[in-house]
Parts: sequence; structure tokens; C-alpha cells
Amino acid sequence: ALVRHADSEHGGFGEAPKFPQEPNLRLLAEHVARDTRPLADQPAWIVLRDALDAMRAGGIHDQIGGGFHRYATDAAWQVPHFEKMLYNQGQLADVYLRAWQLCAAPAYRRVVEDTLDYVLREMQAPDGGFYSATDADSEGEEGRFFVWRHDELAAVLDADELAFCETVFGASRAGNFEGANILHLPRSLAESATALGLSREAFDRRLGSLKQRLYAVREQREAPLRDDKHIAEWNAMLIGALARAGHALARADYIEAVELATDYLWQVHYDAHTGLLWRTS
Repeated sequence: ALVRHADSEHGGFGEAPKFPQEPNLRLLAEHVARDTRPLADQPAWIVLRDALDAMRAGGIHDQIGGGFHRYATDAAWQVPHFEKMLYNQGQLADVYLRAWQLCAAPAYRRVVEDTLDYVLREMQAPDGGFYSATDADSEGEEGRFFVWRHDELAAVLDADELAFCETVFGASRAGNFEGANILHLPRSLAESATALGLSREAFDRRLGSLKQRLYAVREQREAPLRDDKHIAEWNAMLIGALARAGHALARADYIEAVELATDYLWQVHYDAHTGLLWRTS
């Protein structure tokens, strides 16, 4: 049923507004893992791959800071509703990790690490638990923290860097969101490297440098409000994702974060009298 109802044009399921529907993606991944045919011969893999590729390239994916926005307001994943939810990060990191284990595509591993690194950097509290969400608005505008006017990019990048940003992230003077740019990947990174006449190694260095520059500039803006409550279920999603990724990718920092978050749930949410977990703190 999932294969029959998939969006063959844009990837994923349904029309605008478009949600990742992570449980469906995970079901597809588990089905693919049990199928003995080559991946290219499996309709479930094609649907899964198309969805993951479309989301990671789209505006729903924070191309500069990592992680995913909650959903896209269009069918093509380009214009997100800019809030970020903890449960999306945990479930999508898990799905991309499973896909990487199935096909070994470096792009999927990068998404896993970009997403979990974002969570550890910006959504883990000093007590070890994870915050639940960040808002869509800042400075009175939806998405203001995340979008870029062309003149803003030109003010912080030299001519070569600006041309690189235009090629890789589709930035333009006209923009794609109320006169500003939601950065996305209009072509694959390999295609961008070829278009720019760069080796992949040189391209990756320049891309990393550009992202660091834009992230530092963005951090000077007024950040969206953060919901600092800890939800046991969503924390558990991150704990599971970090544990599996830490093991598969040999990331000791992920395992350390698992221990901190698990200790927090055990100490604060666990009710020894009933053997149950409190939902929020």
C-alpha cells in the first residue's frame, strides 16, 4: 500500500502540507532488509530512497545547522514550517542510519551525523535530557532565523564564496521564499563539484568552510524560542537513535550522550512506586 501511494514525483507520501511519516519509512527499510533481491529491484527501496533523497536535499533539511524542520508546506519539500521537533530528529536519524546500513551511501551517513550533532549541540540540556522543540518564528517573522536574502549573503561572502553558494544551495536574488532564500540542494553535491570544476575533496573542504561561516553569522541572529520541557518518549527516541548510531559509526560522544540522557530519565522521570515513567519534566 505504501509503494502504491507514494509520491513518485517528489518523494514521500501525500500532498502539501507534507510530513516525513517516519514510521512508514522505517517499515519500508525493515521490509527492504528482509528482501533478498538487489536493491534496484525492490519497489520498497525505490520509494524509501526517493523520500530520503528528496528530504535531505530540500528546505525541510536545515542545510547549515543540521536537523529537520517539522514538515514542508509544499509537496516538493522546499518550504518548511520552520519549527524543529525532537521526535523528528530521533526518528529521521534512525531511518537514515538504517538506509546507510542497507546501501552504504555516504550522503545518508552525513545526514545521520549532521542531525545528531545538531541535537547534541543545540537540544541537549546540561542535565543530560533533551529539549522538546524550537519555534518557527523569530524577530516577528516565520523562518527569519533560517532564511537568507541575497544581499545578506553578499555582505558576508566574497565573490567566489557567493558563486559557490549560488551553485550549491540554489541561492538567487529573487529567492524562493518571500524574497529570501531557503537554502536547499538543487542538484547532487557531486554534480555541483563537477559544475564548479572542483575535485570532490576540494569541494568538500569549501563546502565545510562555507557552512561554518554561515552558521557563525546565523548565530548572531535572534534565535527562535525553545521549549525546554523534557518529554520521556521523545528523549527515548533520541536515546535509541544515538545508541544505534554510536555503535554503527563508532561515535563515542553519542554513547556518552546516551548515558547522560538515560541517567536523567532514570533519576527524574522514573517512579519507583509504580515502575512507570512520568511523561514530562
